[in-house]
Formats: sequence, C-alpha cells, structure tokens
Amino acid sequence: MIRFTAVAVLLAIPAATHAQPWLLSGSDIYFNTGRVGVGATPSASYLLDIVNSGIATTAAISAVDTRTTGLTRGINAGVASNQGSAVFAANVSTGGGVGVYGRSFDSTGTGFGIFGITSGVNNHAKAGGFRSSSDISPTVEILAQAVTGTARALHTESFSATGYSLWAVGWAGVHRLDAGGIGDNDAHSATTCEWHCAV
Repeated sequence: MIRFTAVAVLLAIPAATHAQPWLLSGSDIYFNTGRVGVGATPSASYLLDIVNSGIATTAAISAVDTRTTGLTRGINAGVASNQGSAVFAANVSTGGGVGVYGRSFDSTGTGFGIFGITSGVNNHAKAGGFRSSSDISPTVEILAQAVTGTARALHTESFSATGYSLWAVGWAGVHRLDAGGIGDNDAHSATTCEWHCAV
C-alpha cells in the first residue's frame, strides 16, 4: 500500500503544480501575458512567432475565410502608428522572389489580385505606393501575358473632372513619360500601339 500511495503522490504533483497559461472562456482559449512560438522560441518582437523550417510543406500560416458573401477577410491587420505597416512582407532571398503575391480567380473582370483604397483627403493619402533604390530596375513592372485579345498591362481611370488618369513626373530636372510600341521584329503583335486615348 505504501508503494501505491507513493506512486499516486508522484503522479499528482505535476498536475497540481504545472503552470496553465491558457484560460477558457466558453469554447475559446486565451491568455493575457507572454508570447507564443511555433517552430522556434518566440522572439521578443512578436506576440506570435512562427518559423517554418520544413515542418509544413507550403506555408508558415494559412488563413482562409470560406464564406461566399460579405466583406470577409482571410487576415485582418491594422496599426495605429503613422510610421507603421498593417502588413509587412519581405523576401530575403538575393536570387529573386516576391515580397507580396496577390491573385484573383475572378472570371467577371471585377476581381483584383491586390487592391488598395484610401480614405484620406487633400491628396495626402495614396491607395498604393512603391519605392525602389535600384538605379536600373523598374520600381513597378506590369506585364500582360496574354498574346491575344485586348488585355491591358495598365488600365487607369479618373472620375474627377479636374483629375488625371495618369500623371508622371521625372525628377532631377527631367520630366518624361516614355512608351514604346513593339512590332513584328520582336514577335509581338504588329498592332501594339504606344498610346490609346479615349475621351
């Protein structure tokens, strides 16, 4: 009996003294202090630190909202700092790659791979912004891969009577907007044109 009692005591000690950081609230779990690490010890910089070193085959995080109506989001992120970023993505490979990749499977012509909107006024806010320190590579590269049809590499519209559908400014004393049509010599459509303006 002493032997069995000793075993029972040893088994009871971990259950009684083990820390339980997760709290229950109905079917939800939460905790108010500390950080969570998956695949690594959490960094002091993040509340949730996930490192995929081969544990998962596709991605470190997958977020999908399967509802078919409403303003749903796979991920909802926001910041209050005027120097912050709600979403920051970086590709650290020096051999190419993509920082942010967006794709739409829409077949109606109304979908967007990446969509930006601003509620700012007085031209102080921008729906999208790109900056590059490269002296030879384009800051933004847009490519329409279809070889037939009327697909546009860039489509711009302005609904303001005093606005511009495209405004380009070159600094360092140079103001220029260049566009080139590519003909048969480059195995592209001979009808490719430099500009098409509609009013």
